[in-house]
Amino acid sequence: MSIIDKLKEDFRPKLADLKKFKHTHADGEETVVYFRGVANAVQTDKYLPLLSENKIEGYAELVLQRALNADGSRMFKAKDKPVMMKDVDPEFLTDVGNAILGVDNEGEANKEVAEIEKK
Repeated sequence: MSIIDKLKEDFRPKLADLKKFKHTHADGEETVVYFRGVANAVQTDKYLPLLSENKIEGYAELVLQRALNADGSRMFKAKDKPVMMKDVDPEFLTDVGNAILGVDNEGEANKEVAEIEKK
């Protein structure tokens, strides 16, 4: 088996693991956003540069690339990006994006509060 085949085989199980994030809409209805625990290099190249520049567009691209339906199909299409950027609450994008990235908003906020209270 070639090294590239071994690397692909190593990566495959990581792609099988679906995680989920529940978003509650203003009317109380919930939407479940599924995502894989890892991204491939093509996906990462699309959102990482934007996130490193602290642009909300990075979160929009992250959600476009990684948000899935329960069956594993992509939740959003490329044509949805302009709508996300203009008509979707950025808080939704950051909440879903942070869940995908494994960032704990509440934990981070609590850490910041604790640091401020120390001073």
